[in-house]
Amino acid sequence: MDRHYKHNIVIIYGDLDADISSLISNSKNTNFVFSRHNLRRRFLGAIGRITLDTDTRAFWVPSENEASLIITTICKMKPIERPLLNPQLIKRIATDDMRVDVLTSIKGISVKKAKALLKKFGSVVEISYAKLSEIKAVEGFGTTLAERVLEVLNTEDKVTI
Repeated sequence: MDRHYKHNIVIIYGDLDADISSLISNSKNTNFVFSRHNLRRRFLGAIGRITLDTDTRAFWVPSENEASLIITTICKMKPIERPLLNPQLIKRIATDDMRVDVLTSIKGISVKKAKALLKKFGSVVEISYAKLSEIKAVEGFGTTLAERVLEVLNTEDKVTI
């Protein structure tokens, strides 16, 4: 099936536990070897195999009405080509000053330290031109933190938070 169609869907409806009970009680075989738990595992495994081994999406819904709603919703939708979703982390903006937010994204820089840097140098660009000794002169900055600030602001490589 998955070789002949672009989108394959299997919709399963009903209550699995009720269906297993019905299967066990209506079985003509008196030597029924599968337990309830084993049948449930086999059924869920079959759904997993269908999903993983084919290009088929499996939906499991509680009723025929829900199944028909899925079918009609899919049929009403106009197929369009969409780019794949590329989830991205949305950066939280903590202050009303973007310069402070940029500086606080550097490990070890608090809002207080970012504001102290901006008070002394005026802008992020000016901070990037500062000497190590000038940044170390700002309260709360040692050699390691001052080096990190200059490295982050002056690197041409990608910087991760």
